[in-house]
Amino acid sequence: MDTFFSRIVLFLFFGLLSGFVSAQTYSETLTNPTCASCSDGRIDVDWNYGGRTLRVRLYNSDGNLVHTENYAPYNFTGLGVGTYTIYYQFRKKNGTWKTHATQSVSLTFATVTVPFEQRTSQNTPTQKIYSVKGDFTMIGNTNLTLENYSNNGNNSGDMVYVDVDSDPNTLNSSSATLDFSTENDAKPQCSNIVYAGLYWTGRSSTTNNIFTISKMGTVLQAVDEDFIVENNDDVPYSDFSLFVHYYNLGNYYNPIYGVVYDFESFDGTDVSFLFLDDNRVFYRIGYGNYTQVSSNVATVSGFKTATFDPISIYSESGGIILTIDELKRGSSTYSNTSYYENTSEVSGNTSGFTSVETGVVTKTYNKREIYIKHSGESAYQKITARADDIHYPTNSESSIFAAYAEVTDYVQEHGIGEYFVADMALLEGDGGGTGYSGGWGLVVVYENSKMKWRDVTLFDGYAYVQHLGGASTSYELPISGFKAVQSGDVNVKLGLMASEGDVNIAGDFIEIQNAAQTNWARLNHDDNNTANFFNSSISTGGNSRNPNLVNNTGVDISMFDVPNSGNVNIANSQTTTKFRYGTSQDTYAIFALAMAVDAYVPEAEATNIITHIEGVTGEIVDGTIVEPGKTISYKMEIRNRGTEVVNDARLVLPIPYTTEYVSSSVNVGAVTYDVAEGATGSIVWEIGNLPVPSEGPDQILGTLTYTVKVTEDCSILGNSNCDPSVAVGGGGGSTGTGATSGTTISGFSIIQGYETDGDCVGEPIVTPVKIIIDAEDYVAANCTVEEINSDQEFFFCNLGPSASIPITEVSGNFPSGSRFYDNYPIVEGVTEEFTISNEFLADIGTTTYYAVPPGYTTCYYTFKITVKDVSSIPTVNDVTYCKDATANVIQATPSDPSYELYYYMTETDDTPLINFIPPTDRAGVATYYVAEGESATCLSPNRVPVVVTVNPQPSPIGIFFSN
Repeated sequence: MDTFFSRIVLFLFFGLLSGFVSAQTYSETLTNPTCASCSDGRIDVDWNYGGRTLRVRLYNSDGNLVHTENYAPYNFTGLGVGTYTIYYQFRKKNGTWKTHATQSVSLTFATVTVPFEQRTSQNTPTQKIYSVKGDFTMIGNTNLTLENYSNNGNNSGDMVYVDVDSDPNTLNSSSATLDFSTENDAKPQCSNIVYAGLYWTGRSSTTNNIFTISKMGTVLQAVDEDFIVENNDDVPYSDFSLFVHYYNLGNYYNPIYGVVYDFESFDGTDVSFLFLDDNRVFYRIGYGNYTQVSSNVATVSGFKTATFDPISIYSESGGIILTIDELKRGSSTYSNTSYYENTSEVSGNTSGFTSVETGVVTKTYNKREIYIKHSGESAYQKITARADDIHYPTNSESSIFAAYAEVTDYVQEHGIGEYFVADMALLEGDGGGTGYSGGWGLVVVYENSKMKWRDVTLFDGYAYVQHLGGASTSYELPISGFKAVQSGDVNVKLGLMASEGDVNIAGDFIEIQNAAQTNWARLNHDDNNTANFFNSSISTGGNSRNPNLVNNTGVDISMFDVPNSGNVNIANSQTTTKFRYGTSQDTYAIFALAMAVDAYVPEAEATNIITHIEGVTGEIVDGTIVEPGKTISYKMEIRNRGTEVVNDARLVLPIPYTTEYVSSSVNVGAVTYDVAEGATGSIVWEIGNLPVPSEGPDQILGTLTYTVKVTEDCSILGNSNCDPSVAVGGGGGSTGTGATSGTTISGFSIIQGYETDGDCVGEPIVTPVKIIIDAEDYVAANCTVEEINSDQEFFFCNLGPSASIPITEVSGNFPSGSRFYDNYPIVEGVTEEFTISNEFLADIGTTTYYAVPPGYTTCYYTFKITVKDVSSIPTVNDVTYCKDATANVIQATPSDPSYELYYYMTETDDTPLINFIPPTDRAGVATYYVAEGESATCLSPNRVPVVVTVNPQPSPIGIFFSN
């Protein structure tokens, strides 16, 4: 019985016995309590029966008494998953107990082992909602199928690898084609990929996440070969064999004699041709009616030959095609069978692809590893999931694993087209009652300026649902953060990925709560139904897949529109909803969900243009070279392309780590450089209100000009593993609010312009111009070995015993999308990665880390994080002055000679002072405070009081003289 963060859900079947009379009262209630594990399973029963002495007894499925409760309330606790029978009994007058009724109860659990949370990109780790003119899409496929495939078979039989990639080094592979919407005449090739996440799931080894297998490797080989076969011959590249007979196909009174050519296969598929004595030719596939063939018959040297247009007798998707175009037989009639067996033959052609063995291949499979390849590449790229992305159970939760890794950079580089995924950690053979399964899914968020606005959100986690009988169990998944369009129809699209749903086991479902929160609506798509949602179907909009199977034996990937007529499920301006999933029979694990909702976003747009690079003449394009220390000047133009005023517009432009801020100015609003905004400082443009343009959407409403200087930091320029560059973009911290809609902007669209030629004319160019820093000569002339090898260091102070350091504190100092590790090169099972959800440690001392830019395997930056804890206090002495005396700086001795002293006027004052001289203009006693630390930003929180006493001046003494 699994005990891993489970939720017991109770299901009831009533089997009431006879014996009720009108004077009797009987009621019962079973609760659905939340519990920490299956061992905390609880059944609560409330029962009253005419004031009699009662008891309730509980038996397990083996008929053994589990517990007896003699007094209300009747509570059974500590129960595990299984089927129980409750006996409701009352005491008779003679003292014996009589059973009044029984009730069957199934304890079933939905284990949410990994809570569902919003998935963010490593490029934008704080962005949880993608507000895009665009959408999301899903593709995927299965890498395992039934050895004897059928559309309705479960994966509890013998399973075999799918392998379609013609690569002898892979044992399992499948493919699916990525394409984007053509909504409003959008061109898929012009869409911009914002995010891509790869998921894979399966059930293989129940005891190990890493295992080794050996198997004969195969490769798909193209075939186009004519053949001639005789009686008892095998047809090349197929399972068919030819058997020749001579029959009277008519009757005694009307005989019709002819040669029968029977093609028989291992799977029972039969194809028959007839070449009659009267020269007619027929054929049939299976056991249907014969079809006459238009043929030409010639007799030469005692043989008759019938030729005709090729007839396909077998066709396999992505495999072999067999055609027959000629039959030959002896010309004699009414001879014995052996004559025709020895004189008959068939001619045809085999084309397509066949598997050819290449030798034994041994693989060490890891459930956290997978390989991806675009059809335009010859080699696969290895993808590895983090240990906590997502879940890899053994000996629990049916050992169904689910994994995730971000592949945004790979998909951005390769774009639309066919993607292959190979060598999942899967097993062939019989996996028992639950069976073996395995497949993959890719979810992509993309944008295109011609498409509608949508809010896209992605969730993943791990919820294992198992049922052992009874009614339905369910679990809720809340979704929040989106904002549906303010008026008109709200279109909603849902995407789901799950593992182990069976095609012929009904009872599993998913529902959406209606907008009024009063009801739930069951959902389905074109390839399933509301009574069997998770049915091994891949329904992703009709994109090409290889293989394109109806039954994907335990792999469910679906993308479909949610019914929302009259906005009954998602209303205008709605920001939250709930989904509920469950089952009454099946076992499955759900691990990924995507949702897109029609939205409205105020359309503020900023165009960022390079106007000048010091030392550069001619056109400035991607790849233009700049020397260290030179300046780059930019002009940013702000527009409002929407239909409402944008209030309180504020644009934040992070300064790249490869530059230093020089200057900035604006003609609208105010601009500052905030060194504390972002990891490397940001230009902050307080624009104010952006009006609806009077001259159309192209009207420029404000201009920011700014200049940066290319870094001369030897530790950056001297990193021989990486090529330094300058690319200004971002805007993730930008904000504004629609005056009419109240919708908040989270990040302006910052572009470098619009396409002016090619297929995508008019589409915004969202990637900034990349300027390459020519560092080699500068480093050779100006940088010492010590400077080159010096690492960036980040200091933190007094974070507390349980604190951690967000990656956003350092990420801006490295290329966008960099990933962070505790050692490099990466060693599987040893190297730890730090993410938005796994922050840097705040251990006292200095720790070395590594930043690896996206798409690189050899480029990395070394940096240090130093955490200090300062809690000591200095030694002080109280002082006394006379009023109006000249005072000195308050004297104190720091506990560490390297520490500085800082003074406070009060115990709660937030502003430290340096070299504080107490005033003496008033007599009295004052208490000041002194703290010590490395700097004003790394101070001890403990302050020591210093008492300063100012005594009044003594009264003058009068001396009188007299004669």
